[in-house]
Amino acid sequence: MANSSEFFRTHDSWLPGFGCRPGDTLVLYSDGLTEAQTGVGQSRYDDDGALLKFAAANSPSNAATIVDAIRTLLDGFGSGLQDDTAVLALGIPDVSA
Repeated sequence: MANSSEFFRTHDSWLPGFGCRPGDTLVLYSDGLTEAQTGVGQSRYDDDGALLKFAAANSPSNAATIVDAIRTLLDGFGSGLQDDTAVLALGIPDVSA
């Protein structure tokens, strides 16, 4: 298989029970992102839904752009980022555009 766009063109349901369409971006992340300490005491980044707000503010987005935005967000945590963090974004190309 030459590239990911060929895969998505030939696999209608590549993840059972989960639908992605051309132009969608799926972002997977570890708990290091949501558990970054951001305030006084034990306040964590996603305690009040900050990740959902971040996603809404950065949508729509392709895989490379959202990973860059998350990297900038993580850099901003400074010493509050105490756990390892992994991020994987998969973009489904819109071959009709």
